[in-house]
Amino acid sequence: MEFCTACGGRILPKIDAEGKRISACVECGKEMDTDIKSVQQLDENNKITIKDEKNDIQSLPIEKEPCSKCGNEEAYSWQRQTRSGDEPATRFYRCVKCEHTWREYS
Repeated sequence: MEFCTACGGRILPKIDAEGKRISACVECGKEMDTDIKSVQQLDENNKITIKDEKNDIQSLPIEKEPCSKCGNEEAYSWQRQTRSGDEPATRFYRCVKCEHTWREYS
């Protein structure tokens, strides 16, 4: 994890308005270039979008997990540490068919 040299806040990757990958401080907003190859963002509907170098959705593993919205049996999956380090990671799923996204807490 990187920290801002100006205020000490966390530095996270993001995509700027022109589509360029940058890093920015979550506290003061200071921006800098980054060499990160993929960026995870929330769109205007709070849906998670993972973009790779070509700005396409990144390949994720597919699991047998039923979608509550359309009933499809396959979903992309990934994990993120959303709570403190001594808690288990949160698993996220996105339906392959309808792109409905949900999470599973352990």
